[in-house]
Amino acid sequence: MSESVLDWIDGAALSAAELHQAAAWLRALDRDYYGLFDVAGERVDTLLVGLIRDPLSEFGAGSFVRLDGVLIGFVMAFAGAQMFARRMQVLKALSKAAPDPAAARARLRGFDGAGRALPPGAWYLAKLYVAEPLRGAGLGGRLLAHFMEQGRAQGCRLCLHVRRDNAAALALYRRHGFAVADDPALSSPAYCLMEQD
Repeated sequence: MSESVLDWIDGAALSAAELHQAAAWLRALDRDYYGLFDVAGERVDTLLVGLIRDPLSEFGAGSFVRLDGVLIGFVMAFAGAQMFARRMQVLKALSKAAPDPAAARARLRGFDGAGRALPPGAWYLAKLYVAEPLRGAGLGGRLLAHFMEQGRAQGCRLCLHVRRDNAAALALYRRHGFAVADDPALSSPAYCLMEQD
């Protein structure tokens, strides 16, 4: 697998089928979050396709990767100072589609989604995904390396949030030099901030 060439593309270059595949992966990654809005899965996928195409959204900042011509995952990263604005694009789209936006906002207030502040000068990894059949083959590390190269090129501090119960992801990030941030205000009960200078 390490000899295979990964082709990096942005969301605008994805085919219609690839857009829908990426949307389904995003929905699966954050199903608890999308469930707060009580929007049917197909409608969420349609919204996510639009957000992948939106260069101002969290998902519009994605680098998608193909292996041997097949979409296998993505890395979504951006300057930490952009996190609130990019996430608001997603929140607005989901709230607008919710059958009861007020109820969705009430459920959202109780949700621990790692929406914490980030350290100054951060390059933030919002999402990293490798298709399930390919996990364990070193691709996650290669996608993480892409994120790290982007951040270093920007002269930024690298950081990400990870679920505290996601042992595989925690191990991957630790192998690549990330450590849990010392400042507890940057983490939450379900998510911890990891960073690398």
